[in-house]
Amino acid sequence: PQYLADLSKAVLGSMQAVDPDAIWVLQGWAFHFGPEFWGPEQIEAHLGAVDNEHMIILDLWTETNPVWSGTNSFYGKPFLWCELLNFGGNLVMTGRMNTVMNGPYETAENSSMAGIGVTAEGLFTNELMFDMLFDHAWAKGPVPILDWVYSYIHARYGQQNHSAQKAWKVFSETAFDHPPVGLSKARIVKRPSLGLYGINYSHCDFLPGWGHLIDAGDELKDVGTYRFDLVDTTRQAMSNLFEDWFSSLRLAGIRKDVCNVELLRPRMLDLLADMDEVLATHQAYLYGRWLQDAEQHANNQAEWENLKLNAKYIVTLWGPQGQLSDYSARMWSGLLRDYYLPRWEIAFDQLLDDIKDGKPFDEELFVERSMSHDYSFIEEEKVYRTEPYGDPLEVSQRMHKKYISAAQAACPGEQDWLTF
Repeated sequence: PQYLADLSKAVLGSMQAVDPDAIWVLQGWAFHFGPEFWGPEQIEAHLGAVDNEHMIILDLWTETNPVWSGTNSFYGKPFLWCELLNFGGNLVMTGRMNTVMNGPYETAENSSMAGIGVTAEGLFTNELMFDMLFDHAWAKGPVPILDWVYSYIHARYGQQNHSAQKAWKVFSETAFDHPPVGLSKARIVKRPSLGLYGINYSHCDFLPGWGHLIDAGDELKDVGTYRFDLVDTTRQAMSNLFEDWFSSLRLAGIRKDVCNVELLRPRMLDLLADMDEVLATHQAYLYGRWLQDAEQHANNQAEWENLKLNAKYIVTLWGPQGQLSDYSARMWSGLLRDYYLPRWEIAFDQLLDDIKDGKPFDEELFVERSMSHDYSFIEEEKVYRTEPYGDPLEVSQRMHKKYISAAQAACPGEQDWLTF
């Protein structure tokens, strides 16, 4: 502990040598991520060596894993109640509305909390969750969730719409009102492997919201924020159906049921192709835009090649050898069609080969084969669309008509989130 205290004094000392009024902004994440080292004695020594006026702590993931409550409010240090919400910019409709609405006020009454903050690893997703938190900056206290939601969508769409209200009531009671279970990431963008997890709310309860939001298109189809939300909602509903079908695929694999695996294969792959079409209707969901943004920061061809390579790695393998593969996975048009869909084709091929050979799914061989595909994707020089095509409402209506019966049929029974 004394070493940690001396270390803290040295760090602050070096800062004050440049600016006597320096304030050390410290992430409290280490105390959550490394509890085997950071016991109460170590934390208190590390923080206690610095005066309160020269340190402020970011409680990085307060809405899910508040560190302040297990560290005596960081031993009196001022801290910010922070909403992390997503890791790596993953596209999943998710959030803890009740906690974000009430948590900061409850925390402020019983701690050394000094303010609020956002520590998200990606923006442009689940925007209402950020708006809800920042409303606290001038609000006098929490308000009923639905009152806030209805006010929010009125402002977001520029007009009141009954169907939109009904849709967001459903979403606030499903996708945005569920307990935490690890990191929220869709199965589609994770390499098929043991230990994957699913969306921990009822897919069945989510479905009416999809229909209501489509119905709102009669009045809102030309509103930009509505078009963004409609694409995101259609993507989520289809992703949930893929999860349900995967549960059936897993059982078929365990039972060595070739017929059902072969039945599910075209359905699931077709759904991925259809999702790519949905995403292509809005500029926010285009892989080509990601690469274009990288290109715009380059001053010459050499810089462009380097930035382009890094842009590809970030949303796929992350590191050259697949370190943190899929950590920053994105459901974008182009990426879904050329990266994730072929990887699922490889998974189906592997599963069918292993069943026919009387063996369990060979995960090690699958990883080897799919990694080869991943590297080929990164190395390929392909130009991707930077402008949307297709109408979000028309495409969403068509997908709803095509998949709603299958999604409703998958409702009964408990979901099994294990993999094959």
